[in-house]
Amino acid sequence: MLQSLKAAAERYIGFILRTEEEWNVVASEKPPVSEILFPFTTIGVAVLLVASALGCLLRTAPGSFLLEMLFTAALYAIPLAVFTVTTSMLAARFDAVRADLAVAVCLYAFSPAWLVSALHVIPVVSFGWLWLTISLVFVSLLFARGSTSVMGIPDRRRPLFIA
Repeated sequence: MLQSLKAAAERYIGFILRTEEEWNVVASEKPPVSEILFPFTTIGVAVLLVASALGCLLRTAPGSFLLEMLFTAALYAIPLAVFTVTTSMLAARFDAVRADLAVAVCLYAFSPAWLVSALHVIPVVSFGWLWLTISLVFVSLLFARGSTSVMGIPDRRRPLFIA
């Protein structure tokens, strides 16, 4: 358990500091989705939920704690689901050699969103949209830098796939 948490932390750091190298490692490993969901994505979701809970508790304005938590979780879960389904469909359509890695690519590309979600601890309701926007910009950059090479999108189709 501790070893897998350490590996997940190293992967987060790798995507931040050595993006290209980390994508090459992912391509060579071909990790199953279950290994990415736990602990890698689970840690990200935990950061989101803990930071959001603290942010909700620190606010002085009364509000529905449960409703705010559900809304915050949906702000991240819905884009991740749409992103993953869309990428999986496009990978097959764009003749990806390793289309089976589309879900893994999406889960890893979502790393910046989980890291930025730690800022939800700041108790200002309107900042949630700002954090989401920042997250999605960084997710897009990370995805663009590695997705086509990891999934094996043919060179002639890469610009259209990223667009």
